[in-house]
Amino acid sequence: MARTEEERVVGNESSSDEKNDLVEEIQQVIESVVQFGDYRRTQRKESHNLVRRFKLMLPLLEELRDLPQPFPEIGVAWLTKLKDALLLAKDLLKLCSQGSKIHLSLETEAVMITFRKVYEKLSQAFDGVPFDELGISDEVKEQADIVM
Repeated sequence: MARTEEERVVGNESSSDEKNDLVEEIQQVIESVVQFGDYRRTQRKESHNLVRRFKLMLPLLEELRDLPQPFPEIGVAWLTKLKDALLLAKDLLKLCSQGSKIHLSLETEAVMITFRKVYEKLSQAFDGVPFDELGISDEVKEQADIVM
């Protein structure tokens, strides 16, 4: 069934509000991860690498915030997928920052497997970025390629 003009306008407004909420939530996740600080020696290199990737996402988020309305549904779906991947990464980084040194030393291989899963989820999220539909600049596209 075809949507009326009013339904399209309301739908576009809600997806734009949803975009703004998701971008804000993602930025909060990134900011909280940056605050973790020091990581356990056994996972320090991987943790810093992941945090660096988080920071590289900031220009993309800034550009998304400034995009003109309406925001496409495919963009909202992508932001949701990205947020889920970042939350998984945040949990892992929190463990590597605040977890028991003994536990992390004994479970080094299991933690490294979790890092691989996080990278895979982030890679999947960035494989599905609808750059053209969102109107993302070439400069920010190149920066997003660096993330993954």
